[in-house]
Amino acid sequence: MMSVPELIRWSFSKKPKNLLAITEHFGETLQDLFKFLEILELIESSRNCNFLNLQYKLVEESSSWSNFLSFGSELFFANEFSRHNFSVELILKSKDCWNKEGRQIPDFSVLKDKHKFFIEVARISGDETTSEVAARIRPLIRHSSFCVGIKYSEDFSFPVIKSNERTDRQNLIDKFVNEFEKILKTLDSTTSLPKSEDILGCRVTFTKPLDGKRGYYRGCVTDAINLPEEKLYQHIASVIELKAKKRTTWDEPKKEIPYLIALDIQQDYIFQDRLISLLFGKRCHFIDSQPQYSEPSIVSDAKARGWQEFLEKVGFSQQIQSPVTDHGLLIRNEIICKNVTGIIARIGGELHYLPNPFAEEPINSLDIHALVPGKKA
Repeated sequence: MMSVPELIRWSFSKKPKNLLAITEHFGETLQDLFKFLEILELIESSRNCNFLNLQYKLVEESSSWSNFLSFGSELFFANEFSRHNFSVELILKSKDCWNKEGRQIPDFSVLKDKHKFFIEVARISGDETTSEVAARIRPLIRHSSFCVGIKYSEDFSFPVIKSNERTDRQNLIDKFVNEFEKILKTLDSTTSLPKSEDILGCRVTFTKPLDGKRGYYRGCVTDAINLPEEKLYQHIASVIELKAKKRTTWDEPKKEIPYLIALDIQQDYIFQDRLISLLFGKRCHFIDSQPQYSEPSIVSDAKARGWQEFLEKVGFSQQIQSPVTDHGLLIRNEIICKNVTGIIARIGGELHYLPNPFAEEPINSLDIHALVPGKKA
């Protein structure tokens, strides 16, 4: 087993400047350090399991801290498959069979006996406002002699999902950083500390660094808000659809290989039951003995192909008091319905797998369902 310095040297040997790109946005928080060490541990595990293209994929995916975090999510799922005796190939953008105009590559493929899957990973980290502000003000703070903490207002704390909301939030971030830089220039060694300033409703506090010299960012807190749950799940839905569209760009031989979307959900307030509702549909409880249940033909056809037990478990049944009455993504969204074999999700540290019984025939079978790691619904 490599020591940490040896592992860092090995990981970035193909492109050492990427290590500088990562550490530039690394921050001074223990959380960033722990994430870095966690990903290094995944790299070591991947190296020991002989993942194909590991070092070259590191070159592609470590040009920034955010890319490196996403790569960590990719390695997490790849290692889960490896633990189930799959061999793993990390797919490179430069690979000849994928390097054609308009063709969008998955993150990696796995193989066990004759079973091969393509996997595409998405890291669901929610709104990144506070991370972006931190990344932009840290270089300014490092050249000062102040420790800086921020209490964000609701305008900065509220998650944004839609593109126009993100544009407005980006403008707000730009204004905040500009105001912060102006205030920082007015402070010097004679400034009485601690000192607090209001920037766009946010409380920014300047204190003396622990070592009395180099400035650093100590972190932030946000206002309490009423979480917009529906918007968060809409965001997950848009991510799944975006990933599903990748398969539509592939040639026919690749379309015959099962395609899984893996969600690394970093939010504490997203739950498995709600994800099931998003994918399959919302259920309604009926007090009378005969629930108002109408089964669409796509569900009946899937039951006839062997999916009856699973579909009844997620609410497609006349015999239960809480059937699905408002259909979910896998029925309403044709792109997701046809192109995704199933969804793997890390939620609250646990791995869950939800198959898609409605996928096209080449990528739809009960055998696949049994092979994929994760708790089954």
